[in-house]
Amino acid sequence: RISDMVIAVSTAVKDDIMTYDGLSADKITVLYNGVEEDRFPGVDGAEARAVLRIPAGAFVVGTVGRLTYQKGQKFLVEAMSMVLKEFPQTVLLIVGDGPAGKELRELVKQSGLEDRVIFTGSRKDVPALLAAMDIFVFPSLWEGLPNALVEAMAAGKPIIATDIKPNREVLGPEHAGVFVPCEDSAAIAAGIKQLLKDRDLVSLLSSAAQKRAFSRFTINRTVSVYTDLFEEILERKCGLG
Repeated sequence: RISDMVIAVSTAVKDDIMTYDGLSADKITVLYNGVEEDRFPGVDGAEARAVLRIPAGAFVVGTVGRLTYQKGQKFLVEAMSMVLKEFPQTVLLIVGDGPAGKELRELVKQSGLEDRVIFTGSRKDVPALLAAMDIFVFPSLWEGLPNALVEAMAAGKPIIATDIKPNREVLGPEHAGVFVPCEDSAAIAAGIKQLLKDRDLVSLLSSAAQKRAFSRFTINRTVSVYTDLFEEILERKCGLG
């Protein structure tokens, strides 16, 4: 209440903040997080594939995020069992670490997927790992602003994402991704198989996702908007100009 302005990283977060007592809509503004444009395009994923011992010719489906129930990796692992029946050369790459790691590894073992699922743990070379992926899946159940999704868009990946407000806000109306219901392994599997079959759709989604990332979610744009906001507040409060 004592703030001059409250910044929300997405409209979905703004809607949540507006439920707090004493805050009006005109005191809340949405400013998106941004990614560095030059970190993602043109990265070669061949070295990452070689280091991870991914078989030549394999289709790599991947995701990035903390290993928690929120991020929905469980449903992606379940989807892989269905995908492999039709596309046995597929590999799942799970990037990240977290409290659900042990449970997820046990699920992989119980499903007989140990030679088809790779856990990388926490990594600092996410652009290279994204470059190694053919398809990016973001099965999260809830989000504020999904930075991992923005990074995958910047890397030009075809995306499958859960149909939640922040994901739709990030991917936008430009047909930049395939949406699936939350906690629906069969829908995720169907989306993966659709992209593995339709290379034209993959090209369309990849291009649309990267174009949107670089038009709406760059770090330079974020810094510029924050700077303008701070100057506006200072002028209003201190009469500077």
